[in-house]
Amino acid sequence: MNEDKVENASKLKYIENSTGKIVVYSALFGNYDTLQPFSKEQGFDYFLFTNIEIKNATNWTILPIPIQLLQMNINTFKKQRFLKLHPHIFFKNYNLSIYLDTSFMIIGNLTEFLL
Repeated sequence: MNEDKVENASKLKYIENSTGKIVVYSALFGNYDTLQPFSKEQGFDYFLFTNIEIKNATNWTILPIPIQLLQMNINTFKKQRFLKLHPHIFFKNYNLSIYLDTSFMIIGNLTEFLL
């Protein structure tokens, strides 16, 4: 077995042991972007931070934008960036996180992506 296969097998074992501990998340402020449809993959939780009512977010668990973020004296872009770069604050019970811009479409297997 070559070194890449051994390394990938080790990473896959870590991912498999993290079942229920992997979060995919995004942020949508206003009507800036359009959510892309996707199919949920087992072992991942999907959360969307937003300040608007969304009707086509069937695979997302909708979360309000955290009040502490709304109180910051920064523009919308920086608020979204803060969410993007601080998953450890908002998802403390997860081992791994994947941030997706709302305009991105999930077309492949997320486990393979993590490898």
